[in-house]
Amino acid sequence: SFLTWVTEEIQNPERNIPLSLFIGIGVACGVYICFNAALFCGPVLNYSAKTPLILMFAKGAWGNWGWVLASLCILTSTYGAEASNTISTTRFYHACARDGHLTRVLSLCWARQATPVVAIVFNFICTSIYILFGKRALDVVDLVVYCQWMFFLAVFIGLIVLRYKEPNLKRPFKAPLIVPILTIIAAAVMIISPFFDSVDDSGDRDWKAIAKKYGSTAAAIVTGIPFYYFCVNRRCRLGIFKKMSSIMIRLGRRCGLE
Repeated sequence: SFLTWVTEEIQNPERNIPLSLFIGIGVACGVYICFNAALFCGPVLNYSAKTPLILMFAKGAWGNWGWVLASLCILTSTYGAEASNTISTTRFYHACARDGHLTRVLSLCWARQATPVVAIVFNFICTSIYILFGKRALDVVDLVVYCQWMFFLAVFIGLIVLRYKEPNLKRPFKAPLIVPILTIIAAAVMIISPFFDSVDDSGDRDWKAIAKKYGSTAAAIVTGIPFYYFCVNRRCRLGIFKKMSSIMIRLGRRCGLE
């Protein structure tokens, strides 16, 4: 999903983006299928909730070295996911700032390597806030994934609208209409399902806690609509923010940013 965020930097996107998506999704599905098949066909394991299943399977299949191999695979996968997330997210901040949707400070890049340093620092600050204010790491992950699916839903609805309102608009690649329709259905299910799957320690649904957790997250995202309308669409920006942005831009340029 992060591949399309860096479309502007991909050579021959008409060919390479669909090819990368098909190969990436195909490899991921193949790995998951093979792993599940190995779990069913491999040695019988005494499952323990305290130990990850992949580590137990690796130890049962390859002995003590299996723990090392499985741990290296997990670290490699985590590093690759985090690297792609960092690159695409900071590129997203940089592009939004360059187009006037965020403060221009985030569009500043390192002069030598063209690295969006300010966007990387901003991403680090946002991530630290999520971690500090989250009671548990899983709560942070749940809310981030929940937010992502809300934006996926909005993006693919917009894709269908643009497909009919701007049929002749030049596109790097054009997905079949069935793809956004299926994604909208999946996103709607992912947004609604937490309200029915979440249970407390006694096995009952705590509707008040569920509404507070996910409802407040949805409400926080919806509050961005008036901010976008007045600050981006209508260009109604307070003078103090303009002065702060100008000062930070001048300071960044003195530090070698442009």
